[in-house]
Amino acid sequence: MATQSNHILDLGNMSAMTNALSLNSRDQLITSSQNVWVNGTSYTLGQTYFYDDGGRANKTEVSWDGLTKTAEETTAFDALDNPLTQKVGGNLQTVDYSYYANGFLQKINGGATTGSIGLTSNDVPNENSANDLFAMELSYATNGNISSWKQQNRGFALQNYAYTYDYD
Repeated sequence: MATQSNHILDLGNMSAMTNALSLNSRDQLITSSQNVWVNGTSYTLGQTYFYDDGGRANKTEVSWDGLTKTAEETTAFDALDNPLTQKVGGNLQTVDYSYYANGFLQKINGGATTGSIGLTSNDVPNENSANDLFAMELSYATNGNISSWKQQNRGFALQNYAYTYDYD
């Protein structure tokens, strides 16, 4: 499938942007290519998508003008199909996810962007690393509703939010 549209950088050229997509037999996107013409010069952004045996997207590679892959994203899943880790930009940042026993999301990146690398009480490396840009922690009421949400962006104070629900 290919589409053409006008591009904001070259309004006089009606074919300034071209997109091409390819799908596999499961109708999953496997490649996308975008060509952009700016002032007579063509630039190409390509993306390749990979899936595991369960059909989950677990890796994305990005190339620019056919050069070596410049960015990559990989995702690892647990047995319940929940993402456990996601490496973004090659290894520029790893996003860690943890879950409660019932499968609800508990934390992203350990819940705080402390930048400390150490061990938890059971000698497992903690999820916080110096490159974490964002962290979040959720708590739930017994009925499954979110009761509190904590989030922190690196360099900023921790933000706390509490929720109550009225069923009247």
